[in-house]
Amino acid sequence: MKTIREGGILGMGNPLLDLMVKVESDVHDRYNLKKDDAILADEHHMPLYDEISKDPNVEYAAGGATLNTMRMIQWILRDPHRCTYIGCIADDEAGDRLRKECENVKLCTRFEVAKSGASTGKCAVLVHGKYRSLVTHLGAAKELTIDHIFKTETWQSIENACAYYLA
Repeated sequence: MKTIREGGILGMGNPLLDLMVKVESDVHDRYNLKKDDAILADEHHMPLYDEISKDPNVEYAAGGATLNTMRMIQWILRDPHRCTYIGCIADDEAGDRLRKECENVKLCTRFEVAKSGASTGKCAVLVHGKYRSLVTHLGAAKELTIDHIFKTETWQSIENACAYYLA
């Protein structure tokens, strides 16, 4: 099998912090959510993230389709830093958690820090029995700029890669 060089696989997408928690149906009722559905959050849903973050059983994980894919590939390859991920987060607790999750699996990151004051993107994963409802707030994830992509360190990562996953 051919060895993949450091940074050989690059992904670019919307980084999210997943907040996974078991809930009762009243949470769905309060936020007008359907069981087993996936939606983008609006203003009505924003208090949900604070509510579930106070649950002592909440579990946090790095998320977003592309980031999940890069973490999985990195885990399969086992050699540190074979994958690089580009996305935008905020300078907040959720952004710090995302950085640590990526460091833990030896995934190289080129995160831009949003300048707008937007918070790091989050996905509330509400588990009720066999159902799972996803409520996503993209936040800073949607603020990746072309300037960041052309920054020397980021562009070198793009040029160094031999395989790309953009979503």
